[in-house]
Amino acid sequence: NVLEELPYREGEYAFVLNYTTLECTHHSIVENIGADLSSLDYAKQMKEERHGSFIYNEDGQDIYITFDMTAMGIVAVAVPVSSYTGRLLPVKSALILTSLISLVILIIVTGFIIRLTIRPLHRINDSLHEISQGRADLTKRIKITSKDEIGEVAQNFNNFMEKQQELIAGIQ
Repeated sequence: NVLEELPYREGEYAFVLNYTTLECTHHSIVENIGADLSSLDYAKQMKEERHGSFIYNEDGQDIYITFDMTAMGIVAVAVPVSSYTGRLLPVKSALILTSLISLVILIIVTGFIIRLTIRPLHRINDSLHEISQGRADLTKRIKITSKDEIGEVAQNFNNFMEKQQELIAGIQ
């Protein structure tokens, strides 16, 4: 019995069913060889579907079973759901922790980028506010730190201030 020699964890097993009779022809647990499974719903489902996987309940325990129709019959492997969910818990925890760390990093980087973007707009806004209040120093210029759209706005503001300064100097 080849199935008997394969390594299994607790509760896991493999078996082969005769397609016609649903009798167990091979099983990793020798005592189950020859068992008639024709009255069990999961055996009937395997015969009907021929290949696939599903979860069924056996003695209060959920069992994940995957199977395929072969020349030998229906070859199936059964694993208690608790067996693999327990093994996946550390992976799930690592994924959650990694996701949270990534989220924090993303929030910090996004905040930094927003701050870099907003700072020049605040300077332009402050200068326009001073002009609107009549307290403008026409010699002031905004320091241009970028060549993007915000830098262009700052450059245009500086050009405007220079023209205003020239206009006022020409009037005086």
